[in-house]
Amino acid sequence: MDASFSSLWLLQILILTTLFTVHAQLPGAWELLVPNAGVASMHTAVTRFNTVVLLDRTNIGPSRKMLPKGHCRYDRNDVLLKKDCYAHSVLFDLKTNQIRPLMILTDTWCSSGQFLPDGTLLQTGGDLDGLKKIRKFEPCEPDMFCDWVELKAWRGPRNYPSAGSSVMLALVGDFSTAVVVICGGAQYGAFIERSTDTPAHGSCGRIVATDPNPGWEMEDMPFGRIMGDMVMLPTGDSLIINGAQTGTQGFEMASNPCLNPVLYRPDQPVGLRFMTLNPGTVPRMYHSTANLLPDGRVLLAGSNPHYLYNFAAEFPTELRLEAFSPEYLSQDRANIRPEIIGIPDTVRYGEAFEVFVSVLLPVVGIVEVNFASAPFATHSFSQGQRLVKLTVTPSVPDNGRYIIKCTAPPNGAVAPPGYYMAFAVNQGVPSVARWVHLVA
Repeated sequence: MDASFSSLWLLQILILTTLFTVHAQLPGAWELLVPNAGVASMHTAVTRFNTVVLLDRTNIGPSRKMLPKGHCRYDRNDVLLKKDCYAHSVLFDLKTNQIRPLMILTDTWCSSGQFLPDGTLLQTGGDLDGLKKIRKFEPCEPDMFCDWVELKAWRGPRNYPSAGSSVMLALVGDFSTAVVVICGGAQYGAFIERSTDTPAHGSCGRIVATDPNPGWEMEDMPFGRIMGDMVMLPTGDSLIINGAQTGTQGFEMASNPCLNPVLYRPDQPVGLRFMTLNPGTVPRMYHSTANLLPDGRVLLAGSNPHYLYNFAAEFPTELRLEAFSPEYLSQDRANIRPEIIGIPDTVRYGEAFEVFVSVLLPVVGIVEVNFASAPFATHSFSQGQRLVKLTVTPSVPDNGRYIIKCTAPPNGAVAPPGYYMAFAVNQGVPSVARWVHLVA
């Protein structure tokens, strides 16, 4: 064999081996939950019954999930399906991984949503016949029947176009300080020029929004990213996931998917806050979502950068559901993962209450109790997302368990009334959450 050819061959083997080793050593794990959810979820929300509402547009023609026999949507103005017997919303059961079709009557393209204090999901706006519509979904146990209900029309549309992503960091202490982080986005002119290869911004700006004279603290992510999602984890860190490294938001206007999630650790000094995580294999670009689950994983759904469903394109319509497990769920931390064995179902503002946890290894330091909201995720923005770290006392051993005395958030400005995922966090490892109803 020619010496130069042999050297080149060995060099290629070394590069491939190095890349594989680097990927294998990066934190985080991926899991395919459902190979075909039937819809490419544009909007996603997790309910207190551990089910997930997935919602797409209605004017994209056939989905890949039929409505029950005899259930069809009739719209004489629909260009593609005037009689539409396909589901454009589904309910995903986290326990069984089963999918149930839901019936949405009007177009929800680029719309908004939020959970009400009683746990009802209110969903507003959209396009065409859905432009001025209000819809509600009252969640129920997975073995019961609940579906979308259309309400009276409102006066005007509310659509949210976005390219970068943002979070409000965890509220702590006296809850008087709100810190906001905004990351990524498209370069100026990329949308006008319809450029798919213009590099996305890699900068992040951090600001204390409640400061009388606020100023931006700037830093850079490991990658430029557009259309990313920022998910507040129970620990107070933020997971930056999904999106692309070039282009802009819109149909077929981005390329180079950003497959590596990044962990943003706000308590670290500048220069050490970002950690690159294990890459996925499924591009999640325009019209994709990311939601925190009660077990601490992050659900990934959707991605449809096309006007209609297109499974033959370079970046096809995506029906698979995946879960990403942050490093805190790795097996080597199972011995310090707490389990909540007692917590009130309902707490009032300012109320003192007790949480009982068990841990395999002795507790070292403070066990946090943190309330995480269940946001409505769409278009790189998790509407209603917040994490509140409760005031707690050091845990006290009690017959093989630990007692933690907690104080509920003081008012609705800190945490609006509603259902929250309550996590116990021990040495950076969260428990499976218990749903708690926070009321006035």
